[in-house]
Amino acid sequence: MATFSDFYDLIAKDVPDCPGFIMDIEIMHATRVFCSDTWIWQDPHDSELELTIDVDGEDVAYDITVDEGRELIAVADVKVNDVTTLVPGHDYQVDIGDDKIIFAVAPAADDTVLVKRVYKPAKDQETIPDILYARHAEAIAKLAVHFIKAYTKKPWSDPGGSAFAYREYRNLANIDLSLALRGRTPSDMTVFPREFGFV
Repeated sequence: MATFSDFYDLIAKDVPDCPGFIMDIEIMHATRVFCSDTWIWQDPHDSELELTIDVDGEDVAYDITVDEGRELIAVADVKVNDVTTLVPGHDYQVDIGDDKIIFAVAPAADDTVLVKRVYKPAKDQETIPDILYARHAEAIAKLAVHFIKAYTKKPWSDPGGSAFAYREYRNLANIDLSLALRGRTPSDMTVFPREFGFV
């Protein structure tokens, strides 16, 4: 697991006057927002997050069981019979508000459907998975810089620099593309049969 201090070098060059404890707060804040924006959080091999969906062969919408005290931000690695990996936005959508997964075509009653739940990091989290640091440290650091420069009446306050850092973050994280690809919708949606262009 990576620690907050692993991000310091990436952040301090932009806000050299910012104390470490403020960086810690905003690194975790940035990590939580990044995860909510992109769904990337858990190690893909974390089997504790796998959930079997009990399908009946008729319905297309099913509840996703969410552990108490956790907040679902996406699902990943949706597989049928451990062979076919479904494509988000094409084969299924996720209604985050109601914790449901909605398939384009109803799975057969004898299919085994596994989903990987992706939870928002806990508020008291103090470490960050290595996979996030290795692949997305720069994006998280830019978002933390955005938050830090947005402080008012501090030696490091810089509203213009804050806005610039946020634009850099969105570019690095490919936020708009990520939202489209992961099949996430927080609002009501209509599901059409695949032959009529389910998206």
